[in-house]
Amino acid sequence: MAQTISICIVNYHTRNMILELLKTLPSSLGENRCELIIVDNSYDDFPSSLEKFSYPLKVIRNKTNLGFARACNQAMAASVGDYILILNPDTVLHEGAINYMVSYLLENPDVGIVAPKTLYPNGDPQTSTQRFPTAFTVLAHFLNIKRLLPSPGLRRWAGRYLSPILGSTIGYYLANYSRQDECRDVDWAAGSCLLVRREAYEQVGPMDEGYFMYMEDVDWCYRFHLKKWRIVYLPKAVVVHQVGGSASSFNIDVYASRYFGILRYFQKHKPKERYLIFIILTIGIISRLIAAMIAGRRGREARIRISANKMLIKKLIQAFRL
Repeated sequence: MAQTISICIVNYHTRNMILELLKTLPSSLGENRCELIIVDNSYDDFPSSLEKFSYPLKVIRNKTNLGFARACNQAMAASVGDYILILNPDTVLHEGAINYMVSYLLENPDVGIVAPKTLYPNGDPQTSTQRFPTAFTVLAHFLNIKRLLPSPGLRRWAGRYLSPILGSTIGYYLANYSRQDECRDVDWAAGSCLLVRREAYEQVGPMDEGYFMYMEDVDWCYRFHLKKWRIVYLPKAVVVHQVGGSASSFNIDVYASRYFGILRYFQKHKPKERYLIFIILTIGIISRLIAAMIAGRRGREARIRISANKMLIKKLIQAFRL
């Protein structure tokens, strides 16, 4: 039976990307119907370009950039569909992607969220699912361990031998890249494309608007698990994601939100680890600041990055005290 999907898209200077995305909707939906809800965080005048698409359209205009979580909440509050699809504007849907996810939710009533396989534009897989973060995985992220172990085979090997020493989370963290074709339950999935059961959304509630951008998806998924809803990765459904399409140039708010998002998550859900996280984040920022200053980078963006890191250290300390 055909279902109605409320497709929620947050626009931030991505008008052309949205138009390309919408071209892929018909083949992805199958027999399902949809409504489009676009929240414009950049106040672009683009709705007239969407007249050629025959889908019901709602546009919510914000005079300032309210952040991803708050804009998603605006869209979801205005939605009426059987299911809610959180979808980044810098994505392209493969044939049947939405239909496969809808079918999976229909067949599995205990699943609250289903997420697709996500690819880079060149066809390489993105790691769009993970276990919930720990202090060690945050440290591993800042140390760029995955870049030191570029091949899936090396990551599996390292994960296998490091897990008995450092715990199973690091094994999953390193090996996850190689599990792209396996349908499985996951802790969390990236917010670039999430199909959400309305019943689950109404039970869990909206995203935490304390996150400006980044980590709001991890927090949201954590709350779904608290309400006993499963989250499933479905590789049969495929989406191409151009990472950072709405944040391609350096933006201090976006840059800072990565750090504040991590700190907020641990303060909420793992308060015992927040001191260690604060130390890891502070050391990470200071090391990047020192590296930039030693490198003697020139140019406007380099100066902005240096001053941004200095300001970020002060703000991080203030946020930690709250």
